[in-house]
Amino acid sequence: MTVTIFSTALPIMALAGLIYVFSFYLSRRLRAGLQGRFNQRDSKGRAIPKTGMNAGNLPAGMGLIARVGESARNRMTFDRVYMRPTIGLRVIIIGLSGWILYLMWTDQGGFIPTTGITAYLIVGAVVYGLFYINFYQAQYDQHALTIPNALLFDQTRDWKDLIMVQDDGHYAYVLTFATGPKLRMQKYLVGARTFLTFANEQMRKHNRI
Repeated sequence: MTVTIFSTALPIMALAGLIYVFSFYLSRRLRAGLQGRFNQRDSKGRAIPKTGMNAGNLPAGMGLIARVGESARNRMTFDRVYMRPTIGLRVIIIGLSGWILYLMWTDQGGFIPTTGITAYLIVGAVVYGLFYINFYQAQYDQHALTIPNALLFDQTRDWKDLIMVQDDGHYAYVLTFATGPKLRMQKYLVGARTFLTFANEQMRKHNRI
């Protein structure tokens, strides 16, 4: 009886093992394929690696809108380049903010609180978003780059310390340096692809890649 059970269970266990191995292999290939398909790219078409398994950024329609103006001319002074949010991203933020405030003002958004502390928090978040997107400005030159944090305080790092640029799969690029914490830079900026190309060249120049 024991031999019969063992002889029956063994093929089933072997089949289950093969299915598991095949599924694991397939998921790895699918992950690699998705990352290659959806990665952001620099101006020379080189893919920017992702920080994790994220197949997209903004919803497709919004992503297309957010990129409007990405190829516009950057403001420059001498050799310093300034990057501001694209006109497309500003339209999205201003439009969403206006829609939220309209629903609150007219009391038509049943799912949006119009009174109490929650309403104040929502209004505060909207005002912060508008302020942030209109005053955000990253900049770089031949020697260093400066990226504002969530409170718009500038953080400056030398190019020679940059070791990796990754796409977080959502709204930012994650920059890793040899020393100090990582920096996050908004993704939808005027001249972002040119910046990515320049960052890759700097990492090659300093033997980081």
